[in-house]
Amino acid sequence: LTTGGDVYAWGANDDGQLASNRSARLEVRPLKVSALTQVASVSAYASTSAAVAAGSVWLWGRAVTRTAPARMTGAVQSGETPIGVVIGLDAGITVLSNRTLRVWSMSPSLTSSSAIVVRSDGSPLTGVARVAGGDATFYAVTDDGQAWKFGDSVAQRVTLPSFAAAVDVAASRAQVAWVSAAGEIFMQGNNAYGQLGISTVSGPTTALSPVQNISNARTVAVSRLHAVASTSAGKLFAWGYNAFGELGGGARQYVSEPLHAIDLGNYALISPGRNHTLGLKSLSPSTGAGALYAWGSNAEGQTGAPISASGTIATPRQVMPPVQFVDAAAGDAHSAAAADDGTVYTFGSNAQGQLGVGTYGGQAGPTRVSGVSAVRAVAVGLQSTYALT
Repeated sequence: LTTGGDVYAWGANDDGQLASNRSARLEVRPLKVSALTQVASVSAYASTSAAVAAGSVWLWGRAVTRTAPARMTGAVQSGETPIGVVIGLDAGITVLSNRTLRVWSMSPSLTSSSAIVVRSDGSPLTGVARVAGGDATFYAVTDDGQAWKFGDSVAQRVTLPSFAAAVDVAASRAQVAWVSAAGEIFMQGNNAYGQLGISTVSGPTTALSPVQNISNARTVAVSRLHAVASTSAGKLFAWGYNAFGELGGGARQYVSEPLHAIDLGNYALISPGRNHTLGLKSLSPSTGAGALYAWGSNAEGQTGAPISASGTIATPRQVMPPVQFVDAAAGDAHSAAAADDGTVYTFGSNAQGQLGVGTYGGQAGPTRVSGVSAVRAVAVGLQSTYALT
């Protein structure tokens, strides 16, 4: 996404998820999604892409068998103004300007019955402040501190331990994490590698449990195997799978309690990938730009460091000093970052051209992506990359 409201995409295109409107299996240079302008929001999941533009929700890729953006009928009703979209495996939600949500299913027909998400008493779920999604379940936090989950149009109230008020939520395919107003984190889901942070390793749990040894949490992000959180003091903690040093503590064994990784000061962003992690240390209060750090698996150069025999960067390492970044995203085995001058840099695996450097195959260190400028946000998929202007 760029500051002009345009979307660019590159990398794997097996299911048309780049909207190149071509039969090419991959794209090695950024391609503008030319059918859309003034894009307000984008979302991607499992080779399907979505965007909000021109008062509608647009879809392309695997779930709708389209190689170019097509309007999703039913995702927005007459008189509604969409401002955001989040998609899962076969369903999506539209975030509306009145801070309610409309839920709908995805299909190749591009038509869907939809409904405003309501509470159990039938009243609309209003005052939505945060949303997150997994395969088939979506989560929301409302202004009054209530936590909600839903897979259809009726939201179920999630009661946090001690009736704590929620302020943030994050989800992956295997876990969900809630941040309370008091700075606690509560999690449920897969815990095979201690990724729930509850001091033990176990099978999947359905009960919400407090993450141990962390306080004053402000935000949390989760991947399938590890989680990261930042505190009001600007400290970043991580827990879970750690075979590649993705927790940033220098060791390489999983940790079932939060481990202090780095002081980010005026926190800007955290992004956990499959086996590596990115953290943005904000230095500018006006722009949010700051130094980018990376750690974890570097087998493909995805931390931005030269590839070595060990294949890991076990402690945080600054990427491309003194360049300042405003956004970054960690993927399966590659990373993307938007600099404060609107340029984009990518690094890591380039198996499907996801680095956008004009070739595919092999790996690459931090490289500026040509053909795209004025970028304000980036996102990555398994083997694809998106930039929003």
